[in-house]
Amino acid sequence: MTGIRSDGTGALVLLSGAMRLGALAAAVLLSLPALAQPRDETASRERLERAVLAKAAGIDALLVPANLLETEAFDVPDSVQPLLADLLRRPIETATGGADLADRVIRRLGLENAADLLGSWGRRDAAEPGRSGLRERLADYGRTVADLLAELPEAPACCDVPAILADLHAGGPGAAALAAVGGPATGEAARRLAPRLAAALATLVGDVAGLPAEAAGGGFVLDGAEGRILVGRTGDDRHRIEPGTILVVDPGGNDSYEFAGPVTGDRFTGGQLTVVDLKGDDRYVGDPLAIRSFVALADLDGDDIHEGGIGTQAAALGGVALLIDRAGNDRYEAESFGQAAAALGAAVLIDGAGDDSRGIGDRGQGFGQVGGTALLWDLGGNDLNRAAGPNDTVGRDARLSQAQGMGTGIRASHGGGIGVLRDDSGDDAYVLEMFGQGAGYFTGIGVLADGAGNDRYEGVRYVQGAGVHGGIGLLAERSGNDAYAARHGVGQGMGLDMALGALQDDGGDDAYEAGSLAQGAGTANGTGVLLDGGGDDRFSLAAEGWGRDHAARGLPGLSFLVGAGPEDRFLRNGEAVAADLGRADGPAGGPPYRFDPPGDYACPATAPPAPAPGEGEDLTALIRRSAPMQGDGDEALAAWAALGGLLPGGMPALLRAAPDRDFATGFALLQAVRCHLLAAGPEYRAAAWFGVLEDLDARRPVSQPWLHARLAGLARPMDGESVRAGAERLAAHPACSARVGAVELAGGAVAAEAPPPAWLADLLSAMLRDLRERPAAARCLRLAAAILRLADRVGDPAIKERAADLAAVLPPFLADPAIRAFLRPPP
Repeated sequence: MTGIRSDGTGALVLLSGAMRLGALAAAVLLSLPALAQPRDETASRERLERAVLAKAAGIDALLVPANLLETEAFDVPDSVQPLLADLLRRPIETATGGADLADRVIRRLGLENAADLLGSWGRRDAAEPGRSGLRERLADYGRTVADLLAELPEAPACCDVPAILADLHAGGPGAAALAAVGGPATGEAARRLAPRLAAALATLVGDVAGLPAEAAGGGFVLDGAEGRILVGRTGDDRHRIEPGTILVVDPGGNDSYEFAGPVTGDRFTGGQLTVVDLKGDDRYVGDPLAIRSFVALADLDGDDIHEGGIGTQAAALGGVALLIDRAGNDRYEAESFGQAAAALGAAVLIDGAGDDSRGIGDRGQGFGQVGGTALLWDLGGNDLNRAAGPNDTVGRDARLSQAQGMGTGIRASHGGGIGVLRDDSGDDAYVLEMFGQGAGYFTGIGVLADGAGNDRYEGVRYVQGAGVHGGIGLLAERSGNDAYAARHGVGQGMGLDMALGALQDDGGDDAYEAGSLAQGAGTANGTGVLLDGGGDDRFSLAAEGWGRDHAARGLPGLSFLVGAGPEDRFLRNGEAVAADLGRADGPAGGPPYRFDPPGDYACPATAPPAPAPGEGEDLTALIRRSAPMQGDGDEALAAWAALGGLLPGGMPALLRAAPDRDFATGFALLQAVRCHLLAAGPEYRAAAWFGVLEDLDARRPVSQPWLHARLAGLARPMDGESVRAGAERLAAHPACSARVGAVELAGGAVAAEAPPPAWLADLLSAMLRDLRERPAAARCLRLAAAILRLADRVGDPAIKERAADLAAVLPPFLADPAIRAFLRPPP
């Protein structure tokens, strides 16, 4: 049977060999460098390992998401983190290691001693300097930060601040803003420099925190080569911070600070701004977004208020932003992209003791976008975290919050960042609507790690340990009697589309309430895990979850609810139900598998008449506002009707209007064309078919071959030669998804147990030989599954023999005919 081993680089690969399942599971856990384990993770991992062994598909099925992401990749997105592949290759460690992953991020940022450091500020261990000594220390800090800034790569196109702010207001940063601030090179440099900025800030605060008030005198101004330095008085000061000011130190008083706007890396602003306030109940207003710059704020004492709009309270775009509030019952309010939000850089908000309130519209509270690492770390107190957001763009019943440990990318074009929210203690509340509380979208990584306390989590969907479209979402809760609510569902340990989502609660009397697809659930080859550590718990669900497995793309998707016991209660739609607690993987584990539908939208019943688009009209914009994906409003229906006026002859132009790597536009086009094809006759379909082939010929290779494969399948002609033309074009594409489309397209033209035509036999033989000769880690399991399905159907002994040779080196869920039968899509 198959096993799993390390190839020496940390990657898990499939290999053939006689191994017991117990040893195989141990290989997944032990063949790689062990992660640090601040909790007793061994017991949790052993329980999840036993649950995996209860699955008929076997432990190899856990690697399906990683295999699909790696082998189906063609036009690879920018800025995908290497950490993502590493985490997906060891899913048991990842699902049970959310708290450890948060600690790893803290260590990468150089903040592992932050809690001790905050406590040490104000202790005077060195001789006190006079005013001249203080001036020199402040000037030295400005020079240190300037030297760090000099290590950022140049970005001549930066910075059109109004354009960047407009982009953020519209939901960005988008591709143009990311490129303008310097792209991946700037992001890598900023993340690398973040620990050094944090160290410089810590040294500065340590130097000035214990100084007597008289050292500042009545305040003073110091102008230097890097910019202006201001030292305030002990009274209640009002600081209006204009461009060019690089450092403000205030020894005391109830002060107010007004930030003029973003801090940019140019000669007008100096590229840096640091504020250090030692005492008082202070108020900070404005949006000092770090755009290719370094921004830091340290407030040591007092009940403070932080108010801002877009790009505030530790927000970075191509730079580094730090906000440290050591003590007090503080209040934070922001519109969006704040409270630890980063893209192409790093943003950190650390809050010490106190009962704090944080509210934001969207994109914050530990929000890492493309190339960004964001950390919100609260050291203690009973805190309230709230996020709302704009209405969903595709009509789902919740607002897009994207907060509280959220990592996201730009689907198909840019990989996701890392967003972490860590709270060490206190009875805390986390409230938002959609995307957050430990959620990762499109290769993003989101973590919420909460320590002691009785905590409350409220959301609607894609929350509480939700991985979506190749992302990883982890919620790790250490102790307490906690309450989790996901009104619609799609959360609480849920993986969607090659993703991993996990919720781990180590103990306490907990309540889990969700709609559907939750509490250990997956779909589209995602993996979902809910791991409960004991207590008198309540699991309430509408449908789909509790460890039920599924099949998609001809491959398995595993789910787990681990830790349920006889003291727990299970409810479905409010009614108590009996649960099979004898299954280690969850009450709903085991076959039969749930088969996922394609995910298509319902087609409009009618559409108003609309003229065909005129010469020079923006077809991309027309596709993006079309029904059915954009709903059934008048504008969407009119756009759909207008697209129909271009079909079928305009198919090549419409395909070219979908930008490369723009999945959302490609999927909107697929849905619009599909709805027109469903009601079309043979001549219409044939014209659409040849339009797809024309674009495949004109652009070799096309960027989104899955789109052409789906459209070819929808418009498939009846004659064999046309099918051959389409299958051979798709098979020639380097992407696995295109070759799968070729096999499925050809297979529909072959009757069961009938011999395939010679061209198809040759095509299948070549694919089988290629898969057999590839290294195990490079085999596209989706293509292997498609070929085996077709080989099982056709009446060709030679093809069946070659398929059996391939099956011998594949995981058991494909090698074993009995298991493989469960994965077949229904007829």
